Amino acid sequence: MKITSFLALVTTLVAAVPAAAQDTLAAPPLDSVDVLVDLPMPAILPEVEVARTTRCVPLLNRLDALNAELAPVRARAARLAGLIEAVALEDTTRAVPFAADDPVEAAVRDWFRADELLARQFLASGDTTLQSRRTEGREAILARVREAGQAAVAEGEQKVTDTGDLIEASRDCLGVMLVRPAVVEACAGVESPLCTEARGNTPNGRFRLVDLPEDVWGVETLRPWTQPSRLGISVQGSLSGASTNSTVARGNVALVVGLEPIVQDKGTVAPEDLARLEAAMDSLGFTFDHPQFLLVPGLAIRLVVGPALGGESYYFLHFGDLSDPARDVIWSAGAATGAPLAYMAPIRKDVLDRMVAGEPISLTAVAFPTAGSMEGDAVYVLELTNVGQAAAVQTLMDYITTGELLRDFTAIAPTAPPAPGGQ
Repeated sequence: MKITSFLALVTTLVAAVPAAAQDTLAAPPLDSVDVLVDLPMPAILPEVEVARTTRCVPLLNRLDALNAELAPVRARAARLAGLIEAVALEDTTRAVPFAADDPVEAAVRDWFRADELLARQFLASGDTTLQSRRTEGREAILARVREAGQAAVAEGEQKVTDTGDLIEASRDCLGVMLVRPAVVEACAGVESPLCTEARGNTPNGRFRLVDLPEDVWGVETLRPWTQPSRLGISVQGSLSGASTNSTVARGNVALVVGLEPIVQDKGTVAPEDLARLEAAMDSLGFTFDHPQFLLVPGLAIRLVVGPALGGESYYFLHFGDLSDPARDVIWSAGAATGAPLAYMAPIRKDVLDRMVAGEPISLTAVAFPTAGSMEGDAVYVLELTNVGQAAAVQTLMDYITTGELLRDFTAIAPTAPPAPGGQ
């Protein structure tokens, strides 16, 4: 399938949240294109997936070795956290049985016995100095357990540090489908959970294994649009809720598209960026009257990709079949080196209106044969489901326009909430 395009349509990927980052349609009108059809598997996908598997096997094996090494450290840290809770609540049932050969556990056991004796003496005599001694003893044992817990955490962190860039290097290997014969070949002379599972042909095991590289492309996952919840604070301390998203995955390529709030402190944003954010809010017809913070509905995109599957050079997120690119393209980005692409910017009103109308959204990977070419080939297409889309987006917009979001945010704002995802 041919796609005619002006390269001026293509924008550089923006990972932050500047208001102007979404102006991807500031190009002359584009020619029409052929209607999208069901595309075959990218020709070089088998080669790419075998290479991915070969690269990931040693990384995943090292991760498993690291996890095995960290297991006792994690267990000790969890046990010490439980002891802290037991001491703070003065509840020995949360701590027993104690490990007699562990000096910290023995100290906690002895403290419980001594504290119980002091408590009985206080009830019998009413001597307030006994309460002071109890408090001093509790703080002393808490300090000792905390110190041991901090040492356990530091030990675990050091073990991770000693692996160098293992965590970062293996990030795009987590959860991917692997080609079993390539795993077995890469596992020659190696024992690990992955190697054992691949050799044993274990069904429904821990790892996602396929027998042929072509089988990877046949696995597709769709998740309907999530129902927005009220704004709140997550356990990590960042804003949560007031968002909706949908996911599609084909093989080892995954796309997440959603709406979530962009929150900016007016005092820390550059004047020109603040003006663009305010203009974006005005264009949507929304108001958010808060003295310190500005909140704008944002379009959030995450595209998890590996190496190019068919020589693609650009990704286009769009409505429809790309027969009218100037109208239909929502976002575009150059194909990167295989790292996940992340983007967030205020949503345009025309995009919001079409999402509320339930128009399906797709992502097309396009290969342009030569630099400056206006015509390219579609390599593959990912199609998000529109199940629940219109209702979820409308619910979120109602939450904003009725002022309920502002009321919930104002209740949180005195704690100076961080932006979503820690931005």
